[in-house]
Amino acid sequence: FDQARGYRAENIARTETIRGFREGNIQLWETSEVVEEAEWWTALDERVCEECMALHGKTFSLDEARTMSANIHPSCRCDLIPIVKK
Repeated sequence: FDQARGYRAENIARTETIRGFREGNIQLWETSEVVEEAEWWTALDERVCEECMALHGKTFSLDEARTMSANIHPSCRCDLIPIVKK
């Protein structure tokens, strides 16, 4: 852990926290049986990367959302919004 200090430690903590948050939400949505998809949502500001901006507003199955969330870049600030079944 000597290498993970300052910015690097903060970057790791931020990245893993949001990944855990997203995964917990997906598990909750699956358990609820009310949510069928998730929509990718960005901050829509100057700090949003091209990769995330291209995903903004797109919908994904919960399995796809889980895979995306696990593989997104470090310090991603985006979120998933649940889409409720009709």
